[in-house]
Amino acid sequence: MSVRALGEFAAFEADFEKAVEAAGGPVAQRLEIGGMRIEVRFAGAALVPFLMAPFRHQVNAFEGAPDLVIRAWDSQSTGVALSATESELEAHQLRGMPSVPPRDGVYAAYLRPDPGLSMLNLAAGRGVYWLPNAERVPFEDRSGPFRGILNWWMSQAGKQFIHAAAIGTEDGAALIVGASGSGKSTTALSCMLAGMLYLGDDYCLLEPGDPPLAHSLFLSAKLHAGHLEQFPELVPAVINSGRLAFEKGVLDLNLLEGVRVRKTLPIRAVLVPKVTHEPHTTLEPIGRAAALAALAPSTMLQLASTRDEALRRMADVVRSVPAFRLNAGTVLEEIPVAITRLLKSLTADAADE
Repeated sequence: MSVRALGEFAAFEADFEKAVEAAGGPVAQRLEIGGMRIEVRFAGAALVPFLMAPFRHQVNAFEGAPDLVIRAWDSQSTGVALSATESELEAHQLRGMPSVPPRDGVYAAYLRPDPGLSMLNLAAGRGVYWLPNAERVPFEDRSGPFRGILNWWMSQAGKQFIHAAAIGTEDGAALIVGASGSGKSTTALSCMLAGMLYLGDDYCLLEPGDPPLAHSLFLSAKLHAGHLEQFPELVPAVINSGRLAFEKGVLDLNLLEGVRVRKTLPIRAVLVPKVTHEPHTTLEPIGRAAALAALAPSTMLQLASTRDEALRRMADVVRSVPAFRLNAGTVLEEIPVAITRLLKSLTADAADE
């Protein structure tokens, strides 16, 4: 068996240690996400404010060894370059495509879309993450840090990253699924502002079971600039206001007061939003195949190397809970009311069975 991938991984870990020494020491942050204990070790503090903000609700000073360690650094603040040529890094990009399996248990991705490297040694439970410049962390990474590494790691633990939103009440969560522009973010943020429990807007973690669970990942959100006009109270949370002409607004929800975050809730329903341009919001049952078709394509396109497991887990969840079309009206206040009523009725029906 070839050990080239393991050798490359070891070389990048050695680069990290050089960066730690150059930066004057490591900065460690401990998190618990979906029941998994994770330690992120930074070479110095330059990347910390950019990559840890979405995890503030996940901080957990647990004792003992972590399940996963991620080593993160940048070249600009530490003066330490990667010990790899551009052609070698481009090979990592090819290996990070969705249909490409890991080599020797090592996952890798490069250019995401900005230059940057993510790798995971699955058997060792260690990841490496590198960017050229801490001052130019892509806003995609600032809204969802370490997506590749966490996706690969969580998949082997039986949990699945999904491209979906999740909001709820004490009765449970509604999983909101659909392609970009379907109304997913508008629905989730309307519910958050109405005081519903918030788990995520763009990504969340799915755990099949009875009942299936939704786990929060990032305390962030993304919204098209045109839709921000509907939510003036969200404007103070936008961290990329100078780039709204060509990308979605990225929101750091730590900057808002009153956000009710919940780390885990049982999933009671899958909702597929549809923007109707009618005033009132309605719900209608749909087939599970339609719900899976709304959830699966964008998840498998965005998240590399876990295609087969992802489809099976999403199908398991869609089979276990009812699915509905959410005909989202222009009176935004009606959206959380309709979803709250649905969750209450589904919980009551489950209690009667």
